[in-house]
Amino acid sequence: MTVRKVRRVSQPYEYDEAAPRNDAELFDPRPDYDVPELPWDITETSDSLLMEHFSKQLAWQNFFATQVAQAEVDEAEAEAHLKTQEAIVMLNGKKVTEARAERDVDSNVVAARNLYLVSRAKRKMLQVTMENRERCANLISRELTRRVGREGNQRRSDRWTP
Repeated sequence: MTVRKVRRVSQPYEYDEAAPRNDAELFDPRPDYDVPELPWDITETSDSLLMEHFSKQLAWQNFFATQVAQAEVDEAEAEAHLKTQEAIVMLNGKKVTEARAERDVDSNVVAARNLYLVSRAKRKMLQVTMENRERCANLISRELTRRVGREGNQRRSDRWTP
């Protein structure tokens, strides 16, 4: 069993871009199987296999939802760090135009801006991945609902087909 450290909100947070963090996995761990691909024709898939596929899709959707939430937190922290670094440079007592020019080339500000952009891109990519999983799960759900609505005789005959 792996013990993970959880960062407490009440503790001061020292910003370290090299520190790997994934607090989201504390809430919804990564499934121990690959992301399932949709069958080309889900109408040909048996009920039990389709239900298993649906369960796997939902597990991955839940995982990516927590990853998106963590990425949003990381993005907000990176943005706050960027604003702090910009403010530090702006407080040097120079004219506003000179301070802005100095701010834009300051190495700490440039590093913070790059970190913010990476955090934002990661969040956007994870969000697209989560939405893709959601669409796949919705498609399977519609097929399962369609099957439930079929006549009893047709469903009974499906059970005896090899």
